[in-house]
Amino acid sequence: MKIAILGASGEIGARLAQIAIVKGLDVRLIVRSTDPRMARWGNADIRKADIANKTQLQDALTGVDAVINCAIDKSSTENEDELLEKNAAFFTNLVETIIELGIGKLVDLSSIAVLPPRVTADVLTNDYNYSTEADWYTNVKIRTEKIALTYKDKLDITVIRPGIVYGPYMHWSKMPFSRIMTYTHVLPEAQNSVCHAIYVDDLADLMLFAADKNNKLPQLIYGINPEPVTWQAFFNIHAQLAGDNPTPTRILPLAQLNQLQKVDGDELLVPGTKRSLIDTARRVFRALPPFITNSNAFKGLIKKLKAMNYGLLNYDNYLNPPKTLAYPLFIPSAFEIELYMTDAMPTADKTGVAQGFVYKTGIQKGALHAANWWKFKL
Repeated sequence: MKIAILGASGEIGARLAQIAIVKGLDVRLIVRSTDPRMARWGNADIRKADIANKTQLQDALTGVDAVINCAIDKSSTENEDELLEKNAAFFTNLVETIIELGIGKLVDLSSIAVLPPRVTADVLTNDYNYSTEADWYTNVKIRTEKIALTYKDKLDITVIRPGIVYGPYMHWSKMPFSRIMTYTHVLPEAQNSVCHAIYVDDLADLMLFAADKNNKLPQLIYGINPEPVTWQAFFNIHAQLAGDNPTPTRILPLAQLNQLQKVDGDELLVPGTKRSLIDTARRVFRALPPFITNSNAFKGLIKKLKAMNYGLLNYDNYLNPPKTLAYPLFIPSAFEIELYMTDAMPTADKTGVAQGFVYKTGIQKGALHAANWWKFKL
């Protein structure tokens, strides 16, 4: 059985490719452009293809039995509406090509972000009660899921919605490490707080499990370790393994946390204000003429702003916290507050457990691997 992995040089796709090769599986790695990380797999079957080009995609997929799609176009050269349409066109092209070639299985990597950020039991009663957030990534995943549904009678497809994917190189480990090294992270007081955590290697194994035609899975499953983990435990465990912050988290009543969001001062990040500025800037940018939006200077500015938004730059100059505060409070955004108040888990039949999949890596072990990578021990 030969499995094609699309997006094999991406954050999750690269880890999936590594695990598949180490397991000795017959895989073909399909990438948009060559990446230095691919060099470590000397004799691997690697194909460079523009996945929006049907001819190139047909050539890259000929001879495979299953496809795992981890590809998403995050290019900063288009505005978000164009980026959404570009991803939708690519995914439609992918599905139609798979059907034309008679490939037996497609596994598509989606995200639990397609649901409202606060996942409750009521939310989980309807898997297609999609989020109304304006985030482009969320909207891309929603759009591709809807496209997949239109082909459900023509193709054996499994859509996997992973929860919080953490581990080496993963955003959901880099983020807590970055925050708890400098701040005390404030979390809302919530009964039955649930962090939908999944270690990246478990997600890779789940995708490979779903690609095996011998494993019968529902059309939609969630990639979430059934081990109960609260959001405070998620942050605290990362903190204990990678830093020396004695108070990495603080729980506050929601009313008090909402009030702190409105405080304007050097001690506090003001995500409410930040979100308003981002939304206002987006509206202004979209109204600008093409000769400005297509310029290199403008694209450079957008790239820097996106980096700031996703926490890739140093916020010290932005916050300018008083020197007397060793660990000033970090107040999460309104979106994150909703996320941290999640209180429901998908049932075993929706996580692959009922179908025989075993999640192997618990939060302590997974966070330790992430911490060793963070401290450059791996």
